[in-house]
Amino acid sequence: MRFSLSLLPRRDRFFFLLHQSSQNIQQVARRFHDLMENFDNVPAKVAEIKQLEEFGDQIIHDITHSLHRTFVTPLDREDILGLAGSLDDVIDAIDEAAQYTLEYQIGEPTEYARELATIIVSCADELERAVGLLGNRGAKLREILPIAVEINRLENQADK
Repeated sequence: MRFSLSLLPRRDRFFFLLHQSSQNIQQVARRFHDLMENFDNVPAKVAEIKQLEEFGDQIIHDITHSLHRTFVTPLDREDILGLAGSLDDVIDAIDEAAQYTLEYQIGEPTEYARELATIIVSCADELERAVGLLGNRGAKLREILPIAVEINRLENQADK
């Protein structure tokens, strides 16, 4: 993986890593959804989510390391770190919810938990689309804004 990173232009490295993080969120969300829909082999499924969470931590470490080695960044350093941290927080929250199924010895998820898992997958898909557009030099705010509105709609749906 590191070899492929060295082939990318410096400017694109951050967008690649951020997009990789958003794709990891998709994987974690799908695994969590599977856990909620097919509540069997729970320890193995939770362990798989944990492995993906640790992979996400490595991506954040790579972003931080790249920031320290790069003089000029495509976005403000604080913005890159903020976005990376927020993406990591999403994965951490899903991992924590999965861990709770073991810690609290949940017998079976509720219908609300299954619905929430479905919404989380939809949010992850939208988030991946938005972050994927960041690295596109031709992307315009008008392309990303509707995705942000959809994520907000899904968040409101989840809050209900």
